[in-house]
Amino acid sequence: MRIAHCTVALVVFALLTGVGHAQPPAPAPAQPVDFTVFFKGVAVGVEQVTVARTPLGFTITGTERIGPPLSMTVRKAESTYSPEWHPLECVIEGSLRDQQILLHTTVTGTTVTSDVTQGTAVGHRADEIAPDAVLLPN
Repeated sequence: MRIAHCTVALVVFALLTGVGHAQPPAPAPAQPVDFTVFFKGVAVGVEQVTVARTPLGFTITGTERIGPPLSMTVRKAESTYSPEWHPLECVIEGSLRDQQILLHTTVTGTTVTSDVTQGTAVGHRADEIAPDAVLLPN
């Protein structure tokens, strides 16, 4: 009888302290996905995209290399979103027909601010957006 009481006490202790509960599985590492880019039915480039869940939300990263007639290279493309998929930031670094392109966009509340450099031209812009907007750079 004494052994039964000890076993019951041990089971109750384990249940109350969480011993024996399965831990949630760790998220799988993000794997890049390759896409072939077509122009007028002809393969002209490759794009690689990764979507990762982080402690701060989600990060979408990518690179791209497209040949003529578009002649575009994206060395870094990164968009970050909150855990609720609200946009936070977008950074793009690359070139278009041998002209340097830099884009840095940040979102604070419903205000989006973008700094753009294309070749020697520099621009700055601020706009209001919906809280559930998606960042889609052109």
